[in-house]
Amino acid sequence: MRSWWGLGACLAVLGALAWLLVSARPDAGGSAPGLEQARDSRFSSVLQAVLQAPSPVSPPGETGLSIRGLVRGPKGPVPGARVLATSAVPGETLSELPCSPPAEGKVLLDCPQQGQGQGQGVREWVAERRGEVLLRAQAVTAADGSFLLSGLDAGTYMLWVESEEGLGLPAPAIAGGPPVELRLRVGVRLSGTVEDDTGALVPGALLTAVFAAHSRFFEALTDANGHFQFEPLPQGEFVVVISKQGLVSALEPLRAFTPEVKRRFVLERPRRITGRVLRATTPVAGVAVQARSELSPLHATTTDAAGRFSFEGLPPEFYVVTAWHAGEGASGVATLREQPEAMELTLTLTPSFIIEGVVRNEARQPLEQVRVELNPELIEDGNSYVVSGLERNPEWDTMAWVGTAYTDREGRYRLGPVPVGRYSFWANAIEYLSQEVPMRAFEAGVVRWDFTLEAALSVEGLVLDAQGRPLEGEPVMLRSIDEDETGWARDLTERDGHFALYVSQPGRYRLTLEGQDIRAQELEITVPGEPLRIIGERLPHLVGEVEDAAGTPLPGVEVSIWPEGASSRDNTLARATSDSQGRFSLSVPTPGRYVVAAELALEDALLFTSSVVDVDETGESQVRLRFREGRRISGMLEDWRGRPMKGVAVQIASDSGTFRYPGCGVPDRCATTDDEGRFSFRQVAGEQLSICVRHRGYYPLEPIPENPSCTLVRDDGREIRIAVGRDVFVAGQILHEDGSPVERYLLNGREVQAEHGALSLRIRRPGVELIEVSAPGLQPVRLLAPEFREGVELMDIGDIVLRP
Repeated sequence: MRSWWGLGACLAVLGALAWLLVSARPDAGGSAPGLEQARDSRFSSVLQAVLQAPSPVSPPGETGLSIRGLVRGPKGPVPGARVLATSAVPGETLSELPCSPPAEGKVLLDCPQQGQGQGQGVREWVAERRGEVLLRAQAVTAADGSFLLSGLDAGTYMLWVESEEGLGLPAPAIAGGPPVELRLRVGVRLSGTVEDDTGALVPGALLTAVFAAHSRFFEALTDANGHFQFEPLPQGEFVVVISKQGLVSALEPLRAFTPEVKRRFVLERPRRITGRVLRATTPVAGVAVQARSELSPLHATTTDAAGRFSFEGLPPEFYVVTAWHAGEGASGVATLREQPEAMELTLTLTPSFIIEGVVRNEARQPLEQVRVELNPELIEDGNSYVVSGLERNPEWDTMAWVGTAYTDREGRYRLGPVPVGRYSFWANAIEYLSQEVPMRAFEAGVVRWDFTLEAALSVEGLVLDAQGRPLEGEPVMLRSIDEDETGWARDLTERDGHFALYVSQPGRYRLTLEGQDIRAQELEITVPGEPLRIIGERLPHLVGEVEDAAGTPLPGVEVSIWPEGASSRDNTLARATSDSQGRFSLSVPTPGRYVVAAELALEDALLFTSSVVDVDETGESQVRLRFREGRRISGMLEDWRGRPMKGVAVQIASDSGTFRYPGCGVPDRCATTDDEGRFSFRQVAGEQLSICVRHRGYYPLEPIPENPSCTLVRDDGREIRIAVGRDVFVAGQILHEDGSPVERYLLNGREVQAEHGALSLRIRRPGVELIEVSAPGLQPVRLLAPEFREGVELMDIGDIVLRP
């Protein structure tokens, strides 16, 4: 809860804003453009200061513990730096909340796009300024760079440091513990534009960047031209929420690790779904209509006297719309992303049913997040299967939506409406035995069905190393070895080395440690049994730190390792990501010499470095990987005729081939060529690089054999020019003069043996490339590869006759 003095401070700030507006008001009779701009700038700067201000400090703790430390920059201790101590509140801080349904190793900020309205939930929390970490104490460093944070309760706090010289990554510290040292690094300046889906710039949009690891909020506003700029942010991963009244708020992930990050955010205009509900051809009033999507909460309404319904202000997503009334139901789909404003639906009621109930355990306690699923009967139709009753309801693509549900906190679920017919359904939850209701006929109406789930048999244990230290993140798998059983389960060890696996039947099982940082091993066990204590042999491993050119540790950097002399593309042994302090750890199967490489790839930046290391078996080998100073490189993309290609997404990568790149649909991964076919990458460090063309059907004319969409380039200071061809095919038939096929011939100098004289050739330069066909004793034929219309990928060039 925010303190009363915080409310007073807010009122004082609002008063100051009002005074600024009044004092900046021009005299009667109009104002000059310069005065208007000055007023806007003055107003914006004050408002930005308000937005950047941290949350009010909570009341001092009762124990009076303190945290002492020193802030150090590249030139030594830093005076006048601001140090903040924050802490999370369990159940109230975004970075601590789990996904729903739970996802292994992920919290809510990791999975807002995974459905169940989670993205909307994050947007609502941020709009209400909920879920932020609390500011517990703050101080300013003395002349010698020292600081004292006092009045703290016992516990661990996250420390932030801000100064004109830079920022410090949030670092943990224990109240009453030993002194800490905080190091300054270069902050990230995030700037860009906000547009609507017509391309118009959006002024007055609010952007909130939530630090994902420890949800501190940073905010900015777009100016009159739709531009925004944050005060320097700490390096790390963020979730950015963008909102503006009258537009649908957006949520975008952001990786901010380079000094300058530019982004373009798009806010969609709201859409609507309208329609009517009929029984045969007669409108039906009072029908309950619902619209649900994977990324938004449930919307509900009731039809009017004319049987009409409407849902307003919807995000442009895929929706399933259902109608239910007195034992009759209907469903339809609306893809609003493809609609400019609205979509009209007509739902025709048919006899249907709904299943609802509660899922409990044997102690009669409700179970949350249990998956309940309805499965229709399939009937054989020739060599395939179709859904029974398909002719009564062609919208069976909605079954995944209306036939699946998760229980709420009270254990309640609701499935349907779906057409009457034969169905089976089941409930499934971790730690419990699945329960299935066999195929049965369902009549129209509401069916009540409660589940009582029995606890599954558990296999629990600890995985430790030879020194008794817990091993975290080790995959553990359990499989039955009895001939009549196929059950299996999998888990990852927790921070304390604990794991828990659940199976349905007693018997003999094979427990396998797959070997993340330890040697793989197998055990035969009997279930049920006593808790296990497994000692794992640690593999030889390498620990290290990734730094930028100034020696500042970098988080979020991908690191990989492979044997020296081997190809990195096929022999990568392990991968890791550097933590908040730039540290990483990699395990290898045997001692030896290895290549370890680090790469940081963003939209317009690529940093790559590698080193050869010796990894021994006596303990932890160490390495420090430092990126050299990156610089801007630029180039031009042109087609096979030398014409610039505009609007093409290109991606930069290292030539190691060991790092995996998602498509350009994932933010922060691609740049786009301008009208002249030019592209640029702002910060690049690495000698041998690859440029990849992410445009369907187009490939570099000099591709990498292992990846035809990429070509090698060298960072030698010269402009890069990449020629791109269109990947299409020509087909035809090679014939003798009498019409018989030539089944053995040369195609562009390559021998071909083809039944019936068939010709098939991939072309990269339509309209330019020559096709030459010849055969012994016959005159060669040369022809120009035909032009292809956009979208056409195969062309039949007919018969090619070879004459004596």
